[in-house]
Amino acid sequence: MGSEVFHALKGTLHERGLGTAVGDEGGFAPDLASNEEALQMLMQGIDAAGYRPGEDVAIALDPATSEIYSEGRYVLASEGRSLSAAELTDYWADLAERYRSSRWRTAWTRRTGRVGGR
Repeated sequence: MGSEVFHALKGTLHERGLGTAVGDEGGFAPDLASNEEALQMLMQGIDAAGYRPGEDVAIALDPATSEIYSEGRYVLASEGRSLSAAELTDYWADLAERYRSSRWRTAWTRRTGRVGGR
């Protein structure tokens, strides 16, 4: 199933003229306008593979927030903004609500309990 989604996502990215080179960890790194667009592309790849997000395939995130933390803020450089811890919490809560069908979770959400269970 994972391989099918991977190849379907590659096709979806290619159709949109986006890069399909694979990075060191085996994932795609296309030039997207936002982090949310990555979720949208992933959902399209899951659909293109013939699976249902949240039913057949779950999305998990490992955002590595220590990598984007600088001077008390979380810097989303590709989006040109930085967020406080509270704003980042709200941002992820909003994504979890809007992508509820995908039932994505992170270790962070389980620890905080703010978004877990959605």
